[in-house]
Amino acid sequence: MATLPLTYKDRDPILREEAKSVDAAWLRSEVGQQLVEDMIETMYHERGVGLAAPQIGESIRLIIVDPGHGRAEVIANPELEILNEKEDVGEEGCLSIPGNWGRVPRAKKLRVTGLDRNGNDISFVVKGFHARVYQHEVDHLNGTLIVDRFLSDD
Repeated sequence: MATLPLTYKDRDPILREEAKSVDAAWLRSEVGQQLVEDMIETMYHERGVGLAAPQIGESIRLIIVDPGHGRAEVIANPELEILNEKEDVGEEGCLSIPGNWGRVPRAKKLRVTGLDRNGNDISFVVKGFHARVYQHEVDHLNGTLIVDRFLSDD
């Protein structure tokens, strides 16, 4: 495993691009599995709770999430379905925008669908902070940064 260099808002246009989907065969490949392991190591090394592939220079739809339970969740091609229209406003920061924090509204409850680290279909429900992290990481796959979502008084 290796720790990968992060991309940063001011110098890496990949953070503003829409990432490309990956297929299950690639995800199961040695290259795909190595990238997953390197992303997990990088996320923990940087003390993050999530990491999206564009943050390490790869324009693919792959995210790693661990909102604090000590087990990395790997999702490729994630799709989010809002299950609760109520939003919660919370403080967010980003590994790609060091030192820049702001208040961001997010849905409280979501259904996440996609592929797991072995290329199998997966679907599950997340809520609270867990849902916030998924929304933040999927934003990266769509070229959206937290500064785009900061409430205007921040």
